[in-house]
Amino acid sequence: IIGAVNSMFISSKHAYLTLRIGLAVVFLWWGMDLFRHPQTWSASAWPSFWLNWFTRWGLLDGARVAYLGSVLAVLIGLSLLLQIFHKFFALLATLWLIAMLITSGVNATNVRDFALIGSLLSVLLWPAPRERY
Repeated sequence: IIGAVNSMFISSKHAYLTLRIGLAVVFLWWGMDLFRHPQTWSASAWPSFWLNWFTRWGLLDGARVAYLGSVLAVLIGLSLLLQIFHKFFALLATLWLIAMLITSGVNATNVRDFALIGSLLSVLLWPAPRERY
């Protein structure tokens, strides 16, 4: 029994699965919260230059931009959970978070994005599996 438990804790298969599930939970929660509270998130869901561009051209208002962010966050979460296009969505999420850090600067609220970026980069750099899990 101890050998089975030890092999579970040193398995890269389980480590990758845990990493993906943890990130999926974060992005699914964020996406659902963006949808439920668009006014709260409208300024922080997108980098300010994108938000200004969307609203200046009359394409979307702040709430609709937040809804767009919620759809993107849920797609990222589902892709990580189901391992469908997960590397593409991990790259997209990484670029999204980096853009938010660049435009809003590092503060007490978005400093957590460094951990998310590092985790998403781990998904991107993880070797291709021999089998799906």
